[in-house]
Amino acid sequence: MSAWPGGTCFLVARTAEVPALLGLDPLRLDPHAQRTSAHPPSGRCPDAPCSDVLSPAECDRVRRLRCAGDRADFVAAHLLARLCAAQLLSIDARELTINQVCESCGGPHGRPSLVGHPAVRLAWSRTRGIVAAAADRRPVGVDIERVASTAYGPRMYELALNPAEAHLVRSATDPDSAFVRQWVRKEALFKAGGAGPAGAAPGGALRFLDVSALPFESPTAERSQPDAAVVVGLHRLGRRCVLDWRGPDRGALGTLVGEWVPHHVPVAFPDR
Repeated sequence: MSAWPGGTCFLVARTAEVPALLGLDPLRLDPHAQRTSAHPPSGRCPDAPCSDVLSPAECDRVRRLRCAGDRADFVAAHLLARLCAAQLLSIDARELTINQVCESCGGPHGRPSLVGHPAVRLAWSRTRGIVAAAADRRPVGVDIERVASTAYGPRMYELALNPAEAHLVRSATDPDSAFVRQWVRKEALFKAGGAGPAGAAPGGALRFLDVSALPFESPTAERSQPDAAVVVGLHRLGRRCVLDWRGPDRGALGTLVGEWVPHHVPVAFPDR
């Protein structure tokens, strides 16, 4: 767990590690595992993993995911967000309830909130086998992605980035890694409250969040600790701080955005 001077609680972990961080059986993330309790808490969904911690709406979203890996990552991200909030509030993570309501359609997605604690801001992200989450009393955003094994290519750069960002990516030593770095920065900024023009869809709004002033990390930054998550950059962008990190597996890139001004850069991610 990293507790920042500004009050941000931030954690990144492998999906399989998350249940143990909350004192739960790791097998609970197996969507085919049988529940040991014949009497689940009222309102919960016994056929979803960790259903006695997740809300009914979260359980319903878990059941809609077809891939077992996606279900495990979804559950792990939502558990990790609870753990971050619990550290911030000094309470039991398993007693917290997350609510999501889309401002546009009213669906069970969109910007998350914590029931009973409206001042707490939450953010999380998931990619194959790795999840990240953060909690703060000020706007916060986090995103993580793996660099794809197949090339994204210039067409994707032009669609997702603004011209200045696309130029920087094309000129980088590793364009695909540079593209993912820019993408996670923009996603984290968006989650932290950045926005494009009024009425723009989230994907379109990302193009208006300019991160072209931020440098890329050294291509060798992850080689010293290939199996651990490591901080590779800390930048200012307006009133926000942008923390870039890699790992815990090679090829996974992440960014945390907040309104704090850290006095140091802690690296306190869980080991294997």
